[in-house]
Amino acid sequence: MVRISILGQLEVTVDGEAAEVTAPMLRRLLALLATQPGVPIEAETVADRLWQGQPPQNSRKTVAVYVHRLRRILGADELITFGPSGYALDVRLVQLDATDFERLAQQASSAPETQARELIGTALALWHGQPLEGFHDVAAVAQTAQRLGEIRAGLIEQRFELELGLGEQAGLAGAIKEAIAEFPYREKLYGQLMLTLYRHGRRAEALDTYRQMYKLLTGDLGVEPVPELQNLHQQILNSDQSLAVPPHRPQTPSVRPAQLPAGIVDFTGRAGHLAELESWATGPASTAPLLLTGGAGLGKTALAVHWGHRYAAATGAGHLYVNLRGYSADPPLRPIDAISYFLRALGTEPEQIPVDPAEAGALLRSRAADQHLLMVLDNAANAEQIQHLLPGGAQNRVIVTSRERLSGLIARHSAHRISLERFTEAEAVDLLGRMIGAAKVSQQADSARELATLCGYLPLALRVAAANLADGRYTGIETLVADINDTAWPTPFDLDDDPEAGPRAAFGHSYGRLAPPKQRLFRLLSAIPGPDFAAAAVESFAGNDFADAGSTLRGLANAHLIEQNAPNRFSLHDLVHRYARSVAEESDPPAVRDQARQRLYRYYLRSCDAAARVAYPHVLRLHWTDDEPGPGEAFAGHAEAMTWLDTERPNLIAAIDAAFGDGDAATASNLADMMRGYFSTRRLRSDWLAVSDLALRAAEQTGDVRAQIAARLSTSMVRWGLGEYSEAASILLINVELARQAGWIDAAVSSLGNLGGIYGEWGKLQEAADCLEQALHLQPADGPATTKASILTNLGAMSADLGRLDASVEYALAALRLFEEIGVELGAARARANLGETTRTKGDLHAAKLYLDSARSKLEGMGDPHAEASVLVSLAMLYHEQGDLSAARDTAAQAKDLAEQADAPIKIANALTALALIDHDPFRHQEAIAILCECKAARHEAEARLHLATTLLARGELAEAQAVCEDALCTSRHGGYRHVEAAAMALLSQIHHQSGHADLARTTATQALTALAEVGCTRDTDRLQKILW
Repeated sequence: MVRISILGQLEVTVDGEAAEVTAPMLRRLLALLATQPGVPIEAETVADRLWQGQPPQNSRKTVAVYVHRLRRILGADELITFGPSGYALDVRLVQLDATDFERLAQQASSAPETQARELIGTALALWHGQPLEGFHDVAAVAQTAQRLGEIRAGLIEQRFELELGLGEQAGLAGAIKEAIAEFPYREKLYGQLMLTLYRHGRRAEALDTYRQMYKLLTGDLGVEPVPELQNLHQQILNSDQSLAVPPHRPQTPSVRPAQLPAGIVDFTGRAGHLAELESWATGPASTAPLLLTGGAGLGKTALAVHWGHRYAAATGAGHLYVNLRGYSADPPLRPIDAISYFLRALGTEPEQIPVDPAEAGALLRSRAADQHLLMVLDNAANAEQIQHLLPGGAQNRVIVTSRERLSGLIARHSAHRISLERFTEAEAVDLLGRMIGAAKVSQQADSARELATLCGYLPLALRVAAANLADGRYTGIETLVADINDTAWPTPFDLDDDPEAGPRAAFGHSYGRLAPPKQRLFRLLSAIPGPDFAAAAVESFAGNDFADAGSTLRGLANAHLIEQNAPNRFSLHDLVHRYARSVAEESDPPAVRDQARQRLYRYYLRSCDAAARVAYPHVLRLHWTDDEPGPGEAFAGHAEAMTWLDTERPNLIAAIDAAFGDGDAATASNLADMMRGYFSTRRLRSDWLAVSDLALRAAEQTGDVRAQIAARLSTSMVRWGLGEYSEAASILLINVELARQAGWIDAAVSSLGNLGGIYGEWGKLQEAADCLEQALHLQPADGPATTKASILTNLGAMSADLGRLDASVEYALAALRLFEEIGVELGAARARANLGETTRTKGDLHAAKLYLDSARSKLEGMGDPHAEASVLVSLAMLYHEQGDLSAARDTAAQAKDLAEQADAPIKIANALTALALIDHDPFRHQEAIAILCECKAARHEAEARLHLATTLLARGELAEAQAVCEDALCTSRHGGYRHVEAAAMALLSQIHHQSGHADLARTTATQALTALAEVGCTRDTDRLQKILW
């Protein structure tokens, strides 16, 4: 579910997680739509408001692009509808805090007093600032903000009125004064303040309030107070008894919860802290939270629970407890779950609990306000986790425990902090005596004191040591102390507060109990770059001593020194990693870690090379020779190789960076080049750009020209994917010359082939064809078959764009034969996809279906959503032509999902076009066209306009269909897209025919038949012949 908050800064959450809407115009658009939820706003009006009355040219298209981007961020197209009346938020799929606020306000206006007060509290809690702050320059937004502000002011007045009617005066005067400061001209507030002051025996202040109001109204507005206030003023002057506090009305009894866990029977120490807790609970600041902070193992929870039971027994207070799991292996408890847990404990029915944390928190405050309650919020990770859990009642007490200082809680809620320290020696020894027996401790007093010292006086460490003694693992305190003393404790971590209370002691004890080989491996792990590591990588990294690294790693995981994330995959927590590195620096010479890292680099190089050979053998790469044969991964097929690359990608990127930092530029260059085919398939542009940039720096550092050419080839491919055609082409033009000078003809051919692809997408068809022809002629007879096959594939696609459909089929068939001969499955699948689309364009639907089905089955599981989306769009169009609308719609929807996964805007637009054509939806057509215009994809744009004209013709909108079709015809002629031009002429003939322009229809039909014959297309010929008859 998407929730949009406008009662303050604009915020969006999707399924409870914050959605990043950061682009200013997208935020402005969302703010505008949120002011009128469910009410369509015309596209022209949206543009006018977005650009403050000065929209740019093509603003409708730009708005459509913004809407598309916003839909993607929000997670569903249906959230923002588009129809004849314009764009609107679908209120069935979007929650808005302003809608909830207005609903609660409406309910409060007719609810019984107690319920009304709760509803008002919940409504007002939704506010976190001025509505839609930052967008008030848009008149519609400013008007909405003003209207919501008026409702809020009315609710504040209603709440004060209810509290006055219920006779609840405590703190009311101060609250009303704050409201008057915000709303200085609302006369009702002055009357409420006068009555409150009078009831508190402050008659003079009440009369003075009237005088101040009178002066303000007459001076600023030239009006006198309303008669009601004048009458109240007179009643106060007369000490009218009718103004007295109304008699108390009993409230419905609430549930008294008792949730504190059982206390520790042998609790000891903390006398000073217990006294401080008592002082807080009965002092003037008791309504502010109390914060118990300190490191792990200091007994924060034990103290809170122990004192909580004492307090509840003495005062009769109910008690609520929740473990927020801020430091647990389990995920932290969500605020909404904690609030719901408390509300249920207070008797709230589950269906009455709001799903929004702010609303639920407001309801919790309302439920707790009149009760005598102690809340213990245990193990809070941060202040944000508890902000909606804090009650505000005069008899509510809250204790928060955390390992963090939570200074924000002090700044925002005036929390009182108690920082727990280690036990004193006397407290520590006393705890040991309570757990293992005072007599034993007395008999071994010196050893007991030494044990307390070795435990750092930490309650948790003392309890663990005492438990080990009680379990009989040691014959006495002396033997336990001897065991600890025999361990070489590492030097402390650099902690800010108390190194002895930090985690190093616990890590050191666990480390010291390891066998020497496990200690050595643990130290070496700190040298591995990347977020995690596989057992197989560690076997290579650690050398010959660890043939079964998996077993050793599992042992380290059992000792809680590393974490096992998946079968045979492990990681070091950041803090443990720091500890391991410091121990390694103390124990091992740098050469040990350097040699281990080199072994890891060789393992990655061997494995990545093997993956590249299987997953993308057609990709030209730098020649790499394994001059030190050793372990590496082997892969049975494409899917297995890509899965390994997916898993290891963060580690490979980290290894490239580390190798460059280590001065091993050759490894950095080779690893980066081995991943180029992977990045090209997965379209991971951010990572790809960073890696290609680093590869170029590494190549320039070594002076390796071929490595520079490979890095430039990689960078150009990223820029191409980003639609930066000019920059990508410039890089490749330089690359062609560099490759020729270096004698690396295959690289020159590859660069020319890519240059042809870029020019083709750019709309420079002749330049594209020239580059591809050059590449084909430059290709040596004994050159890589994969390169030739790729060039033939591109020539086939380019020939199709130029309307040379028969030549396109010949090129694609030649490419397919080559790819099949050399066993490149992905290349063969792409060739089949091109054949399928071209034969569909020609009108041979049977052959097209065979090619497309084959391509689809081959591409599934290959991890190339870009290519798979293209095939699905072609199939959707084919199903549509065959009249199978259900299959067409399902296939187009799948194509759209894959295109979005691949972040491929052109493919997204093509899928939208297919869906629009199937459903006769002109508005979705326009959205697709807007995306294609932004991408500067002229051929796709011309086709999209042609399909829009088809939809308009089917809807009977003949004039509009003709205009759009003529646009498509003009665009295709200008770009040289002959098959699109022919199809546009054929459609235009049909439009003229249905419009009753028989002569013009026949003339256009004749021209269309000639054009279709020239490009080798038989589609529409029967329809055109009927027009000629």
